[in-house]
Amino acid sequence: MVGDLDPRIKNLIRGFLEYDVPQRNGHLETVILCGSHATGQATLSSDIDLCYVGSFPTFKRENIVFQGKDFELMVAPWSWYENVASERKYVNNIGTPMVMLAQGRYVWGNSDKWVALQKTGTGNL
Repeated sequence: MVGDLDPRIKNLIRGFLEYDVPQRNGHLETVILCGSHATGQATLSSDIDLCYVGSFPTFKRENIVFQGKDFELMVAPWSWYENVASERKYVNNIGTPMVMLAQGRYVWGNSDKWVALQKTGTGNL
């Protein structure tokens, strides 16, 4: 888990993942923290942005309220993120995954695949 994150947010994310990961039926492989909490610019009202990467059928966004905090999720298969990273598409707010690749912070799962994906996406930024 992210080392220098506010301990309250770190515990909240840990609790959220303990609640949510089992519901993903083994499809979730990696979780990346992105957005203001990843960049250190979060305020008290900031939501928690997580990218879920794994063996999901397609891309989708989800919003889940957990213990009074909004969790914004981008859920997609590895191939979707790899395509965005290699082609550097910015259609339909796809810039968000590029920011995730550049500034996202590994939280849970397969760190080797995350590092490879991050290198693909940030190599020419």
